[in-house]
Amino acid sequence: MQSQLLAKQFLVLKLKASGSEMVTWFKENFMQANPNKLQYILFGASDEYHLQLTGDIVLNAVESVKFLGVDIDKELNIGAHIGRICK
Repeated sequence: MQSQLLAKQFLVLKLKASGSEMVTWFKENFMQANPNKLQYILFGASDEYHLQLTGDIVLNAVESVKFLGVDIDKELNIGAHIGRICK
């Protein structure tokens, strides 16, 4: 259990560092990250984190994402996707 907690904390720290690097890259290349479109998902995780990146940009955890047109939730289920396309 302790090792899972440490692994999750490590992932969150790496995610925060990578997100900050991304925002810095945007600024260095005269672009601006759209905070409304920045999100992340931790597959299999039950808790959520709101990660403060550089400046006023916050990464918000989401329950599901659409990736290449496929809806996937944090348990790697595609039930919502199938329900959406079978309407």
